[in-house]
Amino acid sequence: MAGNSKCIDSMLKPELRSFLMARGMTVSNYTLAQLRELANKAVELGLPVLTTPDDTASFLLERCTVVVDNETVTFPVVVSPKLKSWTDNLSSLPMFCQADILVYLLGHASWSKERLKGFRKEKGYRLHVDGHVHTVELHSLTHDHIYVRAQCTRETSQSEKAYLTWCLLEKEMLVLCQQDVNVQVMMVLVSTLLPYCSA
Repeated sequence: MAGNSKCIDSMLKPELRSFLMARGMTVSNYTLAQLRELANKAVELGLPVLTTPDDTASFLLERCTVVVDNETVTFPVVVSPKLKSWTDNLSSLPMFCQADILVYLLGHASWSKERLKGFRKEKGYRLHVDGHVHTVELHSLTHDHIYVRAQCTRETSQSEKAYLTWCLLEKEMLVLCQQDVNVQVMMVLVSTLLPYCSA
């Protein structure tokens, strides 16, 4: 165990990242000291090297795929360099109101009435209210769809690089295309877009 710790203490950042990724751990936006601490914990817990392939690419591809008129359409992933027309002008968003959001949360997202009453406790809402969400942009796509993305500063380490939160929307109906979209993503984007709601 002590030998492993000495080995980890001598690793550089790229080596630590590889060491952790091989064990299925997230490594984005961590400092060298944080990576080293995670690596030591991995050794302490005896985390094995995973033999299963990374499914991140297939997961992203799934989030970018919709069915339109019985045709499966896969859009470029949100970080693709092919998407060159991002804009912070949100006036082209279709008109929607708070009732539309309520319908989404109660229907598609299966929120209970109790959860809806306590929406101010949701992490995504708090991130927006506390000013962690910024740089909201949209990108028009084919088949009447749009991407909406935003940068979100971490609560615990605000000096670290912000992370990207995003969703794929059907333009006319303004509904989320993914039924299993992360609730935090939904709350961040909904609370950010509320000022743009129609009256």
